[in-house]
Amino acid sequence: VLVFGAGELPVTLAGLGATAFHATVRNDVRGIGRGTADLTSVYGSGGRLQSYLNMNSLAYYPANPAQRIGTNNDNTLTLLGQEWGHRFLSYARFRDGNSASLALLGRDNSHWNYFLNSNASVVEGNEWRDNGDGSFTATDDTQRYGLLDQYLMGLRTAAEVPNVLLITDPQPVHSGTIQRIEATVGRTSNAIGDSTGNFSATEWSISASPSREPRLR
Repeated sequence: VLVFGAGELPVTLAGLGATAFHATVRNDVRGIGRGTADLTSVYGSGGRLQSYLNMNSLAYYPANPAQRIGTNNDNTLTLLGQEWGHRFLSYARFRDGNSASLALLGRDNSHWNYFLNSNASVVEGNEWRDNGDGSFTATDDTQRYGLLDQYLMGLRTAAEVPNVLLITDPQPVHSGTIQRIEATVGRTSNAIGDSTGNFSATEWSISASPSREPRLR
């Protein structure tokens, strides 16, 4: 269910400073970093409703859905993409020794880390360029669902996701396979037919020293 309201969101409902929000109603998908849940009866659903999205007051949005919203990096379409994306994103963790690392995650542990190369995901992170000298530059943001997003949404197999880059500072540099995500949140049970495939075909890496002047749109 998607709602554009006649008035602003109350702070008690969405939290201070919230532009819009997503509430999970039912989740039966494993391997995305969230537990299963069924709150459909609370919403008066017979078991089919999965999400409730409240996009705040319609007056908040420009007439052109591709126009940036104030000083926000989002426009109407990318913000809607982010809120709908929370049905599956971003909750994934990876195995770091004996711990389930949250390093891929940023704001509220439900958006990507600013220093994750998320392919300029609408669920945050950035598109990062490796400058080849130990430094990195942010080249784009808030444009699309990245390849990791699409995997978690059930639209791609693990084998279709290239290396995932997370920049950390200070060093060391770590690397490993996506099996370290599987070891923490399990294989995704999402829609794609061969989602039970072996995660070892895809790798992620963690590197160091981001550019201190990333470009923001």
